[in-house]
Amino acid sequence: MAEPLLQVERLVVATRVAGRPVELIRGLDLELSAGQALGLVGESGAGKSLTGLALMGLVPAGLSVTGGSRIVWRGRDLVGLKERQWRRLRGAELALIPQNPMTALNPTRTVGSQMRYLLRLHRGRDRRSATAEAATALVRMGIPEADRLLGLYPHQLSGGMSQRVLIAMAMLSQPELLIADEVTSALDVTTQAAILDQLAGLCRESATALLLITHDLGVVARSCRTVAVMYCGQIVEQGPVEPVFARPRHPYTAGLLAAVPGRTDHPDGRLQTIAGQVPDSAHRPPGCPFAPRCPRATRRCTEHEPDRVAEQDRLFRCIHPLD
Repeated sequence: MAEPLLQVERLVVATRVAGRPVELIRGLDLELSAGQALGLVGESGAGKSLTGLALMGLVPAGLSVTGGSRIVWRGRDLVGLKERQWRRLRGAELALIPQNPMTALNPTRTVGSQMRYLLRLHRGRDRRSATAEAATALVRMGIPEADRLLGLYPHQLSGGMSQRVLIAMAMLSQPELLIADEVTSALDVTTQAAILDQLAGLCRESATALLLITHDLGVVARSCRTVAVMYCGQIVEQGPVEPVFARPRHPYTAGLLAAVPGRTDHPDGRLQTIAGQVPDSAHRPPGCPFAPRCPRATRRCTEHEPDRVAEQDRLFRCIHPLD
């Protein structure tokens, strides 16, 4: 079997609060191979976006990737790279589609100038060829009148159009890994479906590995073959999408699925909810961090943090897993 493109081992991202270290991402492990689409899901505050930023060397000021963490890209550990070394990778081999398409583009430059800059920087194109390639990329994203759109500024675009532009820009240099963070969260259902299909098609054509960060399980079911469920800075369950969604082992995964419209078992059809909220990392409860919200929790859960269990086609962290 070929080596994975990306291997993340024991990833820890930490900060300091009141003089003491606080881990926001705790011992995260992930693997991605060429052409694989993996969905990273969980509630807001679980650490999904921070994970994506860490993989791109873009951890915000005041946070750091701690010793012992490994982010191995094509056999090379990226932890500790200098910024000038990261710049050779970002936008070329690794690409990120950030959250909120309406603010991710530079408001002072036209779409065309931003796309040409990437092509000239990473692929050495001259202005004429860069303009032609940028227009072709927009057409592939289903954007009509691409030549006219190249002359527009971001404020002249709709949310769906901005999202398509961001995806086209991310794919310009044909990256081997694409991290897409909430690419459909601000869009209507019809536009969501079209963008997901276009994104999946582009990744298939170029065998690009896709890490799709989202809170929408329907998006993962549509676009990914593997899912990793994140809670409080850890992956609590991981495996192929169909068996994980059909027979979750972790109560948190089951709670997320029960809250999806159309899957509720409540007699009057009301959506189920998970009581409470994701704990603040600085005040994480002892034992299993999900224990205060878990209907299956026992005293043991509040005293011992669960180890990672490997079972057939999946991994999970739970002392009392679902049958």
